[in-house]
Amino acid sequence: MRVCLVLLVLISLISSCVSLHSVSLSSIPEVRSQEIKAEVAKTVFLAFNFNNDFVDELSEQLRKQCPGGKVQGILTKHMMIGYFLVFVHQIEARGYCVKGA
Repeated sequence: MRVCLVLLVLISLISSCVSLHSVSLSSIPEVRSQEIKAEVAKTVFLAFNFNNDFVDELSEQLRKQCPGGKVQGILTKHMMIGYFLVFVHQIEARGYCVKGA
């Protein structure tokens, strides 16, 4: 009985659940030769999230990959991965660097 209880606790601690919260897409450019990607994440304990400042880093990552160009056709995905008492907010963005735009 004790072994079953220990296994149940361990399984609940290492298991996770992923949910997709939102997806958005801007207009895709005709010429799309250079694909760029950025990702940010934030770990939250007991779902207490007091700010979303980590998202600002996402646009900066995309801009750095496209010097002298314009980022277009951006697809963003906001996912939340839930572990026991801990949640990870993960945002991924993919787009195209268009030079001379």
